[in-house]
Amino acid sequence: KDLKTIELNAHHNEMVLKYLRFAILHRKRQVKDMEGIFEEYKDTRLGSGESFTSDEVATLLDSLGATLKADMYRNLQIISNSNGILLKQLFAQAEDNIVNLTVDTSILEDEFLLSMVQKLEDDAESQPARSTALLESASITSSMVF
Repeated sequence: KDLKTIELNAHHNEMVLKYLRFAILHRKRQVKDMEGIFEEYKDTRLGSGESFTSDEVATLLDSLGATLKADMYRNLQIISNSNGILLKQLFAQAEDNIVNLTVDTSILEDEFLLSMVQKLEDDAESQPARSTALLESASITSSMVF
């Protein structure tokens, strides 16, 4: 199927929104952590009213860069591992129902698809989580059109 025209049922659409809300919270926490690194760095490395030579500034920036690089690597690793857990969960559910799923990694950087998911994420962030049971009982059909 062409992902640009796939429509999901209400339950699956809500699961996508639930995952996107999880990703939003995780990203906000990462940004807050990075802000904390900057604040801690300023508080511990920069004295009030001190002057620094260009070599000292370069050393401070190198140190900050190394700290941020290590933190970013750790956060990206957590995201990758989380996605691995999600895929394993989906594949296990599919196997329980004797279904084989495939993954097409060639589309994961498709600009159009990424922009469509961004729109979904914007919706997920602006809408409170809804109960799937409410969605199903109200017979609300929802689609995710890429």
